[in-house]
Amino acid sequence: MEMEEALKMGFLFIPPHNFLRVSLLFPLKKTWMKRYCALYEASNHGIQRMELFETEDAYVKRNPSKIIPLTDCWKVSPLPQKNQPNVFEVTTKTNSYQFSADTFQEMSEWLVSLQKVAFSKSPVKPLVPSVPTSEEKQEENLLYCSMDEHGQKNKKRDIISIEEN
Repeated sequence: MEMEEALKMGFLFIPPHNFLRVSLLFPLKKTWMKRYCALYEASNHGIQRMELFETEDAYVKRNPSKIIPLTDCWKVSPLPQKNQPNVFEVTTKTNSYQFSADTFQEMSEWLVSLQKVAFSKSPVKPLVPSVPTSEEKQEENLLYCSMDEHGQKNKKRDIISIEEN
């Protein structure tokens, strides 16, 4: 039988139970708990999800303590905290989950992976302009051609890229 492979896995910290109630009512310093996490894309094995395990051994035995479905996820973002570094939040239709990574780099990697899995239905176009490919064609732009310092149209014509659908 084919085994499902996680897109990303590793240790993250989660807040203690009743974190918000305890921290608002009693300003006690609670320690975040270390959990082994595995992130899965949608496949024949199941929906896109994040599975939390008590230990790495529990991951090997495929015994998750919590499963967070990402089908109704609508936000994945950093969540700066005063007492805990590298915190990020996964917000779904029904719940909000906080995690903390050991380093900023590790948090960034988790954010990118979670966003890829949760929002893969809507591809994000890169913000950096790209060089036209062979599938794109170039056309002359006669409407917007450049002017020289005397207000005369340059003989050189501007080229724009038009992407065909």
